[in-house]
Amino acid sequence: FARCCHPLPGDPIVGVVRTGRGITIHRSDCATLARSAGEEEDRWLDLGWNQLAAGVKATARLQVMTLNQPGSLGSLSTVIGREGGNITDLRFGAKSDDLYEIVLDVEVDDRDHMDRIMAGLRASPVVTAVERMQG
Repeated sequence: FARCCHPLPGDPIVGVVRTGRGITIHRSDCATLARSAGEEEDRWLDLGWNQLAAGVKATARLQVMTLNQPGSLGSLSTVIGREGGNITDLRFGAKSDDLYEIVLDVEVDDRDHMDRIMAGLRASPVVTAVERMQG
């Protein structure tokens, strides 16, 4: 699975055949994939998900804007844990006196699971915005 776009079961996907590296799976809307259009399209494979994808954890990368106040990070992790997600990486981005940008890698089952986590985060009073990051 491509690390640039973190495809999840349920996303439209494309496989790219790379000599000596096998097939890399990208989301169809991946920016990295779009940059190579024209050059390597003969190496692209139209793919879809099957039942084997069920039960396999995948990583969703989320960008969260949260209030800069005590307990904000705890609130985020509580929402994600309550929805059955697991935070595997966390990075702080832009910071101001009032807001923090946090990039979270979250293990999820599929796109619907990610959507439930994002909805839970949006409902949190400490969150001002949540987006899935594009590749």
